[in-house]
Amino acid sequence: MDDNERYKLTKWNAFMAVSADYKAKTNNTDWDIIVAKFNRYYNQFNIMQRLEEQEVPAYLQTELDKIDWETIRTAMGGGQKLPLGIKGLLSEDQAMADMGARIIWMEIEHQGSVYESTYKVSVILARMVPHYDHLPAVQMRLYRHLYDVLDLTYISEDEDLYEELIHTIKSLEARLLQMAVSEVSDTARMAKYILAYTGSTATEQFLMTEWQNTTHTSERRGYAVYSLSDFYAVRQESDKLINTFAKAFTTETNAFVRFVMAVQLTSLKRKEAADAWLSELLQVLTNHEDIEEDYVNMILFIGGIYDIEEYILIVLRKSRPETLETM
Repeated sequence: MDDNERYKLTKWNAFMAVSADYKAKTNNTDWDIIVAKFNRYYNQFNIMQRLEEQEVPAYLQTELDKIDWETIRTAMGGGQKLPLGIKGLLSEDQAMADMGARIIWMEIEHQGSVYESTYKVSVILARMVPHYDHLPAVQMRLYRHLYDVLDLTYISEDEDLYEELIHTIKSLEARLLQMAVSEVSDTARMAKYILAYTGSTATEQFLMTEWQNTTHTSERRGYAVYSLSDFYAVRQESDKLINTFAKAFTTETNAFVRFVMAVQLTSLKRKEAADAWLSELLQVLTNHEDIEEDYVNMILFIGGIYDIEEYILIVLRKSRPETLETM
């Protein structure tokens, strides 16, 4: 029984405070907590009512009818709720959109695991993008979902379902390339990340241009290098990456771009890493103040390692650990 049903079937004491409701620093009485809890769930109940009453567009219904929502594999066994979640995410009403997102993520991901629903829901949402040119906020919400899904550790685990998802997102390449030059840096970075996994040769050329344009900030150029690295990696074109970056490294003058290239080249060549790349990493290890701000903006690519020194040490230990013995 979900919260909505539970609170409809029980009396007022269902809203009594429990230990989790208390905070160390508060002047709230038990009655204050009861009132706040009632108002919160009453508000959620009303949002759900509005969401259930909202009409389903024909183009969405066509996609929903392709899936057996009763049997689709999900995290919590609530596949029948997913059409409601999808409808909510497409709503202009932010409260309904938030409710929709909660419904979706409860069923498509759990502790890093992915399910059939992860892919099928995301395919539908990708197909919805062209229908919402008139609602930029909704469209951005859809891109954000795709971005979050592609960032899941095991998203490529089911090859067939993953290929269907990637193929669907590929149709959005022209739109994503426009987003990738947005003046809003978060929007641009999100688009580049999606393109790294789903783009074509047009994306490759775009990322090349982004990286090689010396009028761009070091952060923007470095992000393009990381994105291009992923672009080649997912296509198993590491040799192309090595040849491209090794040649460019010798003439690159931007400190952060040189650092990113050195990381990529050293990680790929490992024991065959060139001394020049190792020297670059060792130099940054002892003097990294000038590039630290750019580095932390690469969070999607650095595995959550915010400490640049720790990051460099991991790269060196995995490739040329003997380099550290001379320090």
